[in-house]
Amino acid sequence: MSHSDHSEPAAVKHSHSPINRIEHVFETVVFASRWIQAPLYGGLSVVELLYT
Repeated sequence: MSHSDHSEPAAVKHSHSPINRIEHVFETVVFASRWIQAPLYGGLSVVELLYT
């Protein structure tokens, strides 16, 4: 194998079109938002346990 070989297949590589950039930003925001939601759901679980 030479250094010019890439581990990603051509179908996996993303082009640099504006739509792909917007999609990537959207996916990143949605994926990162789980850390905002996690404390809320954790708190709700604790309150539910205390309530029961």
